[in-house]
Amino acid sequence: MLKQGRKFLFATDVDGTLLDGASRIPDVNLRVLRKLGDYGVVRAVVTGRSLEIVRRALLQDAPIDYVVFSSGAGICKWPGGALLHENHMSVMVASEVLSMLRSVGLSFMAQLPIPHSHRFYYEEGCEWARGDFHSRLEAYRELAEPLGNGVAELQGGLSQFLVTIPGDEGLYSRLYEMFRSKVEVIRATSPFDGSSIWMELFPLGVSKGSALQWLIGELGIEENSVGVVGNDYNDLSMLRRFAGRAFVVKDSPRELREEFRVVNTCSDGGMAEAAELWWGEMEKRFERSGR
Repeated sequence: MLKQGRKFLFATDVDGTLLDGASRIPDVNLRVLRKLGDYGVVRAVVTGRSLEIVRRALLQDAPIDYVVFSSGAGICKWPGGALLHENHMSVMVASEVLSMLRSVGLSFMAQLPIPHSHRFYYEEGCEWARGDFHSRLEAYRELAEPLGNGVAELQGGLSQFLVTIPGDEGLYSRLYEMFRSKVEVIRATSPFDGSSIWMELFPLGVSKGSALQWLIGELGIEENSVGVVGNDYNDLSMLRRFAGRAFVVKDSPRELREEFRVVNTCSDGGMAEAAELWWGEMEKRFERSGR
């Protein structure tokens, strides 16, 4: 066993990594998370979902200790959801981004500040830009309101914008270059059609990786004592920050599978496999070093 006093953290993405296609945590993942807890490992889930939508997906007694939500814009303790850290987009930046989005006719959603970031305003752009916009809108219709002129709606700032575009790499690259000096641009794959690109616009510096870095700093955990597993582009910041102790499930995009160690799919226990591989390596490394 490892010497007492050293702290460890294991972090997992949620959709397609911790949760399977039916939005359930496979039994093998639950067993391994509980085992990590028995070893004293801090367990974090890291997701693009808002805090309220996380609450709908995870039981209060799920074997986790912290939730990093909204792609790193907020961090809370679990269970209970006590807010520990949050970021928001200023009125000035939000207004500038709104003008840019309208100038190119994009369909988008403007999420309210944390802790109300599950609620949003929306605006439809030109036909080609709608993609799976309507699918997300229908899924969360009770949380949505049409955006007016934007002046009154933005007075409290925002947590983020979410832009839906077709799965066109060239288009995404052009839009990325357009926005990246103003905001943090985080790419994700639509969970509705599995092919459209979600371009999420956050305050500069927000990411899953930077949120985990803040959390381990607060907890006094060293970077080389952290393991992570993910499955999509919005996990890249945490995968690269903790490279060498990072895993992706085998149905991740090809670019991720070429860069990181690959484990089974979520439904075949990929998260559990990643956690057990990482913990075995931690035991060998730190027992050998005597630390």
